[in-house]
Amino acid sequence: MLLVASSCSRDDRVDVGTAASSSTRPSASPVDRLAPDELAETPQLVFGFPVPQGMRVDRTFPDEVKLVGHVAMHRLVAYTKKHVKTSTIRFRGKMLVFEQAHIGQDPSNVFRVEVSDAGPMTSLSIRNVTRPKAPPNLSEAERWKRAGRNPDGTPLDPAALK
Repeated sequence: MLLVASSCSRDDRVDVGTAASSSTRPSASPVDRLAPDELAETPQLVFGFPVPQGMRVDRTFPDEVKLVGHVAMHRLVAYTKKHVKTSTIRFRGKMLVFEQAHIGQDPSNVFRVEVSDAGPMTSLSIRNVTRPKAPPNLSEAERWKRAGRNPDGTPLDPAALK
């Protein structure tokens, strides 16, 4: 059933089925719309983290990537909070640090994410801080030996330190 009311200045047609169902749902902005000041994602991924619009990859290392761009820090922080899961966020001067963070659905990798105001540009640094897994079936003495140490922590070969 469609109810139509006419008016000279605007179209007031209302679909009763749509109006009833929309009143029961919470009003949220459509998925394809950005909120004011919200950064858009780009297709480029860094450790599974979608690079935000306005940022570019500046440096790449095997365990770290640094992004830079002309983006307001508060917008970049909000974007990062949306894409990173962590229980520890620390302020350090002009830097916000997400410690022991997880990106996406993979809990096996741990990252340290830093958002900082670097003068005219804002930077985002993502470092993989996942600890390597210990080889299975090694005795404690063998682990110490592979690390080049005695079980008391002293070097196996003190002359090698000189």
